[in-house]
Amino acid sequence: MRDEEANQTKNNILILRPKINKPGAKTPPLSPENRKYYFTGRSKKIDGVAVWQIRSRTLGNYGGFIESEDNLSFWGEAWVCAAGAVLGGARVYGDAWIRGGIITGGKISGHAEIEGGRVQGGIISGGAIISGGLMEDGEMSGNALLVNGLVAGGYIGDEATVCGGRVLGGVICGTTVVSGSATMEAGCFSQGTYHSGVNRGE
Repeated sequence: MRDEEANQTKNNILILRPKINKPGAKTPPLSPENRKYYFTGRSKKIDGVAVWQIRSRTLGNYGGFIESEDNLSFWGEAWVCAAGAVLGGARVYGDAWIRGGIITGGKISGHAEIEGGRVQGGIISGGAIISGGLMEDGEMSGNALLVNGLVAGGYIGDEATVCGGRVLGGVICGTTVVSGSATMEAGCFSQGTYHSGVNRGE
């Protein structure tokens, strides 16, 4: 018998039973309606905050770490994978997946994916992907991609890519690429590649 579960086989079907925490265990409470995941009892600290590993009730897959049930909806297909962590005021819902990275704020929904980097705030939705960099604020949707750099405001959508530089405001959309040491401050950018300088669109 393993720590996290008591396994029973009946008619060649594996039945997973969640670990019953011993009296005094300090895992966060879960709603009775939550039939999606449970806390394994394994924890670690990120930025001084205790986060707890989750495990799927239906598939038995180990997930990543969350601070509380407020961080990951038990409705929909949203999930935090083993390399991801969600804490603070961050909320993951809909069909969004956190495959990696640290999420301490913001709302991630739709079919958005976070593969790495850090999200401290903002709204990520649609099919937007963050694979690195830092998102402090702003909004990403469509098929926008943040590979590296800083997003501290503004809107990034359509097929726009940020692979360096800083987005502080404005609308970055279409096929725009922001890279290098470029700073996007205001205005609308719908195409072109920006490698340097302070850029203000129309």
